[in-house]
Amino acid sequence: LFYVVYTYYYTDRYTSDMYKYFDDSKPLFDCLIQDPRTFFQIVFSDRSGSSNAMPYMQQMNHWQLGHHRQFENSHQLIILFNVLCRFFSFGNILPHFVFINFLSFLGLICLWKSFNLFFTNKKPLFLLSVFLIPSVLFWCSGLLKESLIIFALGFSLYSFFLFLRRDKNQLIHFTFFLLFYFLLFKIKSYMAVSFLPLVLIGIALWISKFRFVIPIFVIGILAVIIMGFGIQSIFPSINPTRALNDKIEGFKEVMTAANPASKFDIGSNEDMDSETLLKLIPKSVAVCLFRPFPWEAKNPFTILVVLENFIFWTGLLICLFFFFRHEQYKRLGPQQTFLLLSIISSASILCFIIGISSFNFGALVRYKAPILIFLFSLPIMLISDKIVEKLNNLKILGILLNKRQ
Repeated sequence: LFYVVYTYYYTDRYTSDMYKYFDDSKPLFDCLIQDPRTFFQIVFSDRSGSSNAMPYMQQMNHWQLGHHRQFENSHQLIILFNVLCRFFSFGNILPHFVFINFLSFLGLICLWKSFNLFFTNKKPLFLLSVFLIPSVLFWCSGLLKESLIIFALGFSLYSFFLFLRRDKNQLIHFTFFLLFYFLLFKIKSYMAVSFLPLVLIGIALWISKFRFVIPIFVIGILAVIIMGFGIQSIFPSINPTRALNDKIEGFKEVMTAANPASKFDIGSNEDMDSETLLKLIPKSVAVCLFRPFPWEAKNPFTILVVLENFIFWTGLLICLFFFFRHEQYKRLGPQQTFLLLSIISSASILCFIIGISSFNFGALVRYKAPILIFLFSLPIMLISDKIVEKLNNLKILGILLNKRQ
């Protein structure tokens, strides 16, 4: 379905994200075959302007972004992925889908196993929130960075959670975590930054052996906020406010060129200071969590998101009701509390960044797809054990929810 939409609906190969990365991989692949030395100069050094590299660089439109921005997302990894696939695809785009779907599927499995480490009795229910969300199935199954994000995010979180369990392979788990977290940072830096509180608080709780979870979490969140707005006074070259403004400026340039019909405006611009950003936090998070509204849905993608939002909020409110009615919060262990609070904080940061820097619902729907896995997993984490036991007694769900001895 993704291939059909991006081939027959979005017909401009230059602006179609799927084809522009695929097409840029062709001259780079030719360079690898014809002149490997120049290929490695292009990939690993700043000598892409050399006389040998120029014939290949002139054929690539998206390898270089044109000007430097702090923490700018790189297109180079997805292009390099297509270069590697060309050894097996011989220029046919469909095998590329097979490879990237395999990686994305592995990432989904790791996310599923990550949740299972903390909520073992809800293992089958997480299948619904991880593998069966329509927006995730669509946007994370194509030749886009979202698919690689799921791969890197899944392996990094799973490795980190295994590290927190204090088994004999801690060093191996932490090494894999660093590797995939770095990969996530290279694909989309704001995704890695959004999960930084989870990592820092998790390490603090690992040191404390998961005692004083809530005080450490509160202190950790405050420390991350202070560090985020004060780090530029220590390291002038790092300016999160400027980086976010750069992201907004870059997306505005794309939106101006495309002129989409589903535009919205919450008052964000590329010249905001820290105070303005703080004031826009509620609007940014709200637009990511609630919109598009039903009357704003103008195509099948936005209609689907409206239905997903309805299902999510209905499920969340029902589970919250029974969470307090059955006093499920008293049954939460320290590690479960850590995961629950960490997902809420990371999802909120992601919703803020995506909401403030997206100016049309098409981009909003796509960029928030990886978050949906965590959002839809929240009601399952909150659902009462009594409800799970009742589901276990149903004949239809009994096979899935039957506890293995």
